Amino acid sequence: SSTTTTSQPQPLGQFDRIRDTCIEVVEDDRMQIFILFLIMANSVMYGVGTYSFIKDDPNKVMLFEIFDLWFLIIFTLEISMSLLAYGKNYFRNGWSSFDFFIVTISWISIKVH
Repeated sequence: SSTTTTSQPQPLGQFDRIRDTCIEVVEDDRMQIFILFLIMANSVMYGVGTYSFIKDDPNKVMLFEIFDLWFLIIFTLEISMSLLAYGKNYFRNGWSSFDFFIVTISWISIKVH
């Protein structure tokens, strides 16, 4: 009589499930469009923020700073998910490295400010 062994798939570890979820999220077209929209909106805000009608009004400056912080938090979450998804391979993409650099510098500037 012959014995056959069937290999059963190994259950995914908790980290594997988190990584797989992060990959699904960051590679989803809707997420990429959302992040692109936020990048454009954030860029427009930076441009508008240079006008005197914004710079001269403390309430508008505070509102812009709050929005800027929310943009930064969302970008940080997106980078964190990408790092969980791809590990050190995240930095093989030049744009990803650039994003990481910009977000890191932004957090440093908030800390210094």
